[in-house]
Amino acid sequence: MWQALPALISAGGSLLSGLFGRSSQSSANKANIAMQRETNAQNYRIFQEQNAFNERMWNANNAYNTPEAQKQRYEDAGINPYLAMGNIGSGSSSSSLQS
Repeated sequence: MWQALPALISAGGSLLSGLFGRSSQSSANKANIAMQRETNAQNYRIFQEQNAFNERMWNANNAYNTPEAQKQRYEDAGINPYLAMGNIGSGSSSSSLQS
């Protein structure tokens, strides 16, 4: 009988550690899932902020490059916008038709 006692104690210990091991692994899994969900949510917020920034920059670039804005920048610099943009001839003798 005494010889079977260590085997019974070992089996009982294995059974208890298996139960506690499963419990701790389950709680670790739940914690990992919660952390991953939090990380995913943060990554999505970062994506939304970056996308909004990109859209603002795209709109600003488009507004800066409109013909009206370009003309205004030439005028502000004291340059004739029609000559600078090449929309019409300069009116010089070399650009006029010669007979």
